Amino acid sequence: MIRTKTSTYRLKTISQQIAPRAVPVYAPGRVEAREQAHSRAINRQNSNSSRWMIFAALLVITFVFCALLNIRSLSEMQLEQQRQNVLSVEVKQIQDANTALADEIKNLRSDPATIERAARQRLNMVRANERILVPAN
Repeated sequence: MIRTKTSTYRLKTISQQIAPRAVPVYAPGRVEAREQAHSRAINRQNSNSSRWMIFAALLVITFVFCALLNIRSLSEMQLEQQRQNVLSVEVKQIQDANTALADEIKNLRSDPATIERAARQRLNMVRANERILVPAN
């Protein structure tokens, strides 16, 4: 007989470690017990698969929810980007207009030709020795 050590340092024989209990196949109740064990295993397997299905469904729902949020955020961001582009163009036009007006103000304060042109156009002024021709109707 061969002996081996176990975790509790007791000696057991290999035959005690390996040999299953011998139950005759024709024993009463053995078939029913085997069928019950088989049905429990199938129920356990179905229970585990249904848990995995629920987990997978929740995972898919979460993924779809996150995807929808990202798509919505992306569309909002694109709209805001377009709005920013429109406003940038408007700001550029207003800055150009301000620059033109600042140049006109500078010329009206210092350039005599610009002052005379503005007086003729806006105030309908003429020089002292000029004649005004008025069309007759």
